[in-house]
Amino acid sequence: MPFNRLDNLLSKGRGDWIILVFSLFLAFFLWSILKLSGEYSSYFDYKLAVKTNLPGRTEQAVSLDAVIVRGKSTGFYILQQRYSANAEIIPLTLDPRLLSSVPHNPDLFYTVSGNIRHLVQEALGNDFQLESITTDTIYFTFPRESYKKVPVAARSNISYKEQYMPFGRITVKPDSVIIYGQTDLLETVDSVYTEMIRHSKADASLQGVVSLVPLEGIRFSDKEVFYFQEAGRYFETSLTVPLTAVNVPEGMPVILLPSEVTLTYRQHFVDKRELTPADFQAVINYPDIGESTDMVRVGIRKAPEGIFSLRMEPVFIKCFVN
Repeated sequence: MPFNRLDNLLSKGRGDWIILVFSLFLAFFLWSILKLSGEYSSYFDYKLAVKTNLPGRTEQAVSLDAVIVRGKSTGFYILQQRYSANAEIIPLTLDPRLLSSVPHNPDLFYTVSGNIRHLVQEALGNDFQLESITTDTIYFTFPRESYKKVPVAARSNISYKEQYMPFGRITVKPDSVIIYGQTDLLETVDSVYTEMIRHSKADASLQGVVSLVPLEGIRFSDKEVFYFQEAGRYFETSLTVPLTAVNVPEGMPVILLPSEVTLTYRQHFVDKRELTPADFQAVINYPDIGESTDMVRVGIRKAPEGIFSLRMEPVFIKCFVN
């Protein structure tokens, strides 16, 4: 019986010790959470990954040395930085005007901390209060890169409602971009294309922003362009225009059969106006008359502005030279 009582007392004591240890551990855990949740000022090391647009140079560079900043944040954030093996990288988009070249080293550029303070704060977010940037001057290397200017070609698949049509071609702004890359790659590119511009049953002018189709190994100065396509309602009409032979040697009579052609054209409905045969000039060029055939293609030498889809009937006529 005495041994049973002693065993019961020891068992009860072990249970009390376990509860005590657990309570101490829980208290320490809660105290740690409370302390780490507080804010403290400390120094931090960061690398800056800058994206910019220096003509003729690479687009991105990482600062050569770590940038030391002082700021206020939570204990959790400070511990994370302390146990990080490498300096954390902060991505920044930088106006090229904030970068200056280093004399005698054309690939080396620098900026001062005052230029980027607001950008660093924005990149770090509201959980970090930037107090100062200890590093005064930050250096980057932007090697030279081949580049050239090429036009932008718009691709489109647009359908229009009945009695509606486009007036002219799609225009884009900018109408050309600078492309960067290896010289042998750039030599294979003479233009860049937009993604397909799609619209169905359009009944008014179209505009918007469209991305450029990327090319592997090549970057663009602009990744998207603004496009505009004038369109609207049209009306169609026809009139008969007399034919004239031009560049005919003096004293060389030419007979044209037929002596007139029918022109069919369209006009913007809001610009509708009455046109006469005198507004057009349909001609055949005497030197085009060949010895093997008497058929000559008719050309339009004069036509008023603001007409579209001009068609002619017939396109070829017979010419007789006496």
